[in-house]
Amino acid sequence: MPPPPLISLDVEGVFFKTRIATLKSIEGTYFTKLFETNWREQLDRDGRLFIDRDSSVFPVILNFLRDHDKCPLPKDEYQLMRILREAVYFKIGPLRNLIEHKLRASPSCTCPPELPSTPIPTQKENIPLPRSVLLSKPPPPPPPLPSLIQPKDTVQIPLRKPPVDRSSKKLKTSADSISLPRNFTHIAHVGWNGASVLFDKKMTDDPTVKKICDAAAEAVDLNSSSNCIENE
Repeated sequence: MPPPPLISLDVEGVFFKTRIATLKSIEGTYFTKLFETNWREQLDRDGRLFIDRDSSVFPVILNFLRDHDKCPLPKDEYQLMRILREAVYFKIGPLRNLIEHKLRASPSCTCPPELPSTPIPTQKENIPLPRSVLLSKPPPPPPPLPSLIQPKDTVQIPLRKPPVDRSSKKLKTSADSISLPRNFTHIAHVGWNGASVLFDKKMTDDPTVKKICDAAAEAVDLNSSSNCIENE
């Protein structure tokens, strides 16, 4: 009868030699899945199968696969946590359940066997703002930009008030004292009585001048005003 097949394991540089049947003694583990594949293709040139795990804990894993529940376990919680980590990786359910039971029964155990993963926030947290930010006044709004588009019917004509010569001794305050412009013929005086525009047309009876005055009276803007005599 041929001897059972053996396998050499290289766990983190430490060599272990055992039967393949020992590694497959518990169903559903890492090793039973491994031997269902072409595991021989993963052997190194020395015929060893490399496993990148903790070599100081692997003897407990190997002993549990040999003896199952009869395998002695350490009482130290730190060592139990290390073995539990490897039992989860190699998917050895009975060993995992045994260690979790021991940890829950220990009165000095203050942490769960497996810490939950850090939750990923799905919404923004309400983080309080610094006091300096809360007490600071918001900056004033920027001034509105001038509109570059004017209404179609709007015509803007800048008005400039002619400079007044304050050095003159006496200002002209009467109509008679105002000299006529050059090449200019006086036609009529224009006045305002508070309700209507008055045209003094006594100086000429020319029909053309009369038509001009009548047209000016109809086109005059009653809301505008003009101060022709400086009375300050």
